[in-house]
Parts: sequence; structure tokens; C-alpha cells
Amino acid sequence: METKASTTAKAGSRRRDRRSWIGQILLLTVFLLTLGWGAFQVGVSPLTPIERIEKRFGRGESEGYAEWLYQQRAYPAETIPFDAGTRMLEQFEELVDQSAGLLMRTTDGLPSEVWVPLGPQPIVGGQTFGSPRQNVSGRISALALDPRFDGVNNQTVYIGGAQGGVWKSIDSGETWTPLTDNQPSQAVGAIAIDPQNPETIYVGLGEGSRCALCYYGAGLLKSTNGGATWRLIEGPISPNPPQQPVFRNAAFTRIVVDPQNPSTIYAGTTFGSTAHATRGVQQLPVGQVGVWRSTDGGETWRNLDPGDTQGGYSAHDLMLDPRNPNRVFAAMRTIGVFRSDTRGEPGSWVRVSGGLPDPGATPSASPFRRIALTIGPPIAPSTENTLYAAFAAPDDNLLGIWRSTDNGATWTRTALPQQRGQANYNLDIAVHPRNGNIVYYSTSANSFNTGGTLWRSLNGGTSWQDASTSPSGGGGLHADTHRIVFSQTASPVLFTGHDGGMWRTATPDTPTIAWRQLNDTLSLTQFISMALHPTDPNLVIGGTQDNGTNRYRGEIGWDHIADGDGGSVIIDQSNPFTMYHTFFNINNSEEQAQIGPRVS
Repeated sequence: METKASTTAKAGSRRRDRRSWIGQILLLTVFLLTLGWGAFQVGVSPLTPIERIEKRFGRGESEGYAEWLYQQRAYPAETIPFDAGTRMLEQFEELVDQSAGLLMRTTDGLPSEVWVPLGPQPIVGGQTFGSPRQNVSGRISALALDPRFDGVNNQTVYIGGAQGGVWKSIDSGETWTPLTDNQPSQAVGAIAIDPQNPETIYVGLGEGSRCALCYYGAGLLKSTNGGATWRLIEGPISPNPPQQPVFRNAAFTRIVVDPQNPSTIYAGTTFGSTAHATRGVQQLPVGQVGVWRSTDGGETWRNLDPGDTQGGYSAHDLMLDPRNPNRVFAAMRTIGVFRSDTRGEPGSWVRVSGGLPDPGATPSASPFRRIALTIGPPIAPSTENTLYAAFAAPDDNLLGIWRSTDNGATWTRTALPQQRGQANYNLDIAVHPRNGNIVYYSTSANSFNTGGTLWRSLNGGTSWQDASTSPSGGGGLHADTHRIVFSQTASPVLFTGHDGGMWRTATPDTPTIAWRQLNDTLSLTQFISMALHPTDPNLVIGGTQDNGTNRYRGEIGWDHIADGDGGSVIIDQSNPFTMYHTFFNINNSEEQAQIGPRVS
């Protein structure tokens, strides 16, 4: 007969064995996730030197960052195996099956067989312009408003995270619900909504920016019930090598639904990317990219091939003429802006010139790379649409912004909002739906001390003002704006997505812009690494993309403890008061290495 003491001793032994088992599972999981984080596949399409992404000025997209990031994950080998990501997921699923769910901590500190969210939701007082600092989340790469959005009876907003999936809000961004956690990719590049049946939503997987932490996708998602369920569409088989579905490994830049005939959908794609140890950001093998059109609600697709390139050039932006949806504009990497007046039929495209930069004789000689487009109402005395086009130079700086008041026939260069930036990483432009003179442009600041991330012109680009902060002292935006969207209401609301999450303003056309952060219920942060305290489950630190290093202390909202791009972090397991972290791969003016490590 067992005594109470012996029973207690055996129970304690079982708990210790269980905790040891849990620890081994968690360590293996972290190792597998770290191995798979850098790349699911390694691209085989080498870039020319001028095509390589040289991120010189941003916090984390700087020169050498992709190589450093890759090497951290490949060490001690020189490369990550081609199928590392796939094998990581397979092994992870096996662990889940074997253990009936990995054991995680519950609110009372005891093991549980159910995953529980630890955040950050949000990062409290993150790195934002102005004062006080605002709560932040992670990188927003796609943004769309319900066509019925009026700010009162309908306040539905959809967003996509760089690696955080699709989220929906029905209260103008105050609260959010994730929609795609069980989908094959969480990298989102574009979202579009059927204007006649807003329950139908299209999501392009794969982020169209180019950076060390920008990931390729698995295809196009379609939902016909407001995001409750989804179906994956991989597209037609490419006639070019590799002969595989064209949306697999690609990244989406824009999706547009014809407002008069919503069964007609246009999509822009580029090469999906990952990082390589010696060649930086690399394209994955995709047979065709560019402009695509479906006339049956996304079931079948056809490459429209602006520029007659056999689908070999990326489409960075698309737009339809709101007065004549048969007229399509496409922004093609290195070769310019094209227009078709017959719904993009191959052979109908004409390169728009009339003052725009000449692409040169070869892609490597082109003075531009990425292009962003927007279209708005006429500016008197013109009665034609007003168009704006922003061009990124090969060195990532802004080449210029051009405006047309005759529907694209002729163009005039506007003033430059800023001299430098990261225009191949994040670039967007949007015009006020009621006033063609009011236009917002975004790329990135060189630093938090040298200018903002969002710029506004009230006079058609003649002059620009930094719109990154609230003059009233209500705090400002995060750096690196990726998306700008106006509502189509009589008094438009402006939504904008950044490396640090979502913001909106109801005063986009007044002298004083009042920003409101929308990150308190978002959990989108893109982690580089994590470190666990050896005995305290309520103490974790993690390095994150463009959101610095952050600390978990038992609450779903994390503390922000260091700026920049958070890299690798370590907690000394023998003396956990000692912690290390690294951050962005760049030197300061005194040529002192800032990549770290730094110690606390």
C-alpha cells in the first residue's frame, strides 16, 4: 500500500519527466521553425547586379541584411536545404499528432494541450514618429475596404499581413478577427472585394515587396462568404519552365475587380522571393508573371502580357479607369506604364510616354524599377481623370512622381517629397476621391530623425508636407508605409498600413491630421528569434522585423525594449538577468557596428 508521501513523490517525478519532454518538444520546434524561417525554397533565377535589392537606408532592409539573415539560419552549413520549409511543416505536424497537441502554458501556469496566444497584441509604445509613442503590431502588406463602407452602417475593413494572414474588422479597425490561420500561406500581397457581392473576397498570397523577410505565396484564395471559408486557386500551368501552376511561388501586387462586370478580375504578380546566403534576395522559379485576367470569377486565368515579354516582367500595380472599365493601366517593372482600351487583350497594350521616364534599351539600363499608380477626379480646367505615377530608382531612392491631367496622354513631373527612401521595398500612392489635387505618397524615411514615412500634397504635387505625425500631439505613424486607401464616402476616411500595423484618420484633407492607431487587437508581429527564461514562463524576449526587441511579462501586450529591426536574442541560462540582442545590419556615423550584440 502506497503512502501519501510516496504517491506525491511519484507524481512529482512524472511532472518532472513531463516537463523534460515538453522542453525537448519545444526546443525541437523552435529549431525547426528557425531552420524553415529563412526559406521554404531557394530560387534558381540569378539576378543581375543592378537587379539585386540594395537596402541601404532602412532599418532592416539595409545592405547585407539578407545575407546576414540567411547565414544565421543556415549555420553551420552554407545553404538551407531546398525543402527545409516543407520538411519543417511535416515534422511539426507529426509532433502535433504524436502528442495530441504540443503542451503550452495555461493562465494558471500548468501545462495544457491547447495552444494559447501570447501576443504581442499589441507591442505597447512601439517605435513611432512623434510623441507619445503609439501601440504597434506588424507589417501590413494589403488593405481593402468593403465597397459598402460608409463609416456608420458599414465599417468593414480587410487587411493582410506580411506573414500574418488576413484579418477583418467590422468597426473601422478598432477590433480585428483573423480569417486565414489554417491556409497554406500567411504571406499576403493583395486583397480585392467584389463590388456587387461584397461577400466574395480575393486574396493574393505572397508579398510583392522585395526584402529578406518578404515571402512567396501558394496561390490565390477566394471566399464567397465573407472570409468564413476559402478555396485555393493555383492558376494555369505555365508554358515556360518550370511548368507548374503560375501562382505557386509567385507574389501578388494588386487585384482589381471590374465594377460593371465583377466576374472579370485582374491580378498583378511578381516573382516570389526568399533569401540566399551569397546572392541576397532571390526570385523563386515561376514560369510567368505580370498581368492576369479571369472572366469567370477566378476559375481560369490568362496572361495579358503587356510589353510582349511572354509573361517575363513583373506587374507592380494595376488600375481601371473608373469612367471606362475597359481601359486598364499596368505598371511593369523596368519597362514602364502600359494602357489598354480593350480590357488588356494581348497586342492592345501601348506604353504610356508623354513625359514619363524612358526605360532604356535593356532592363539593366532602365532608370527605374518599381512603379505605383493611382487615378482620381479631374483637376479644373481639365475634365479628364487625374493620374499619378511614382517611380523607384535602382538605388531604392524615389526617382520621381509624375502627374497627368489628360488621362495619361501627357505627364508632368511634380516636386520630390523626399530624396531618399526604400522605394523598391515599400511604395504606394493614393489620390483623394473628391479632389484630384490631394494626393498621399509613401515610401520610407532614412531614419526617425530625417523625415517621415507618409507625405501629402494639397496642390497636385507642387509641394509636399510630412504627414507622419499629428501636429496636435496625438502621436504619429510607424515607419515604412505599404498601403494607403481612401474610403469612397462624401467625407473620406484614410486608412494606412505600415511595418508597425494600421492607422486611420477622418481628417485627411484638413490642415491638421489626427491619426488613430488600430493595433490593440492585432497580432501580426514577424519574429526573427526568441529567448526563454530558464525558470520563469512569464519572461520571454524576441527580436522582430522593424519593431525592435520586445519583452513578454505574462500579458498579451508586450513591452518594447529596443528599437530598430530586432535580430537574434539570448537570455543567459545560468544568469538570466543577463540578456543579449542584435539589431539592424548597418553602421552609424562613427563606423561603430550596430548589429550587436548588445548586452543588458
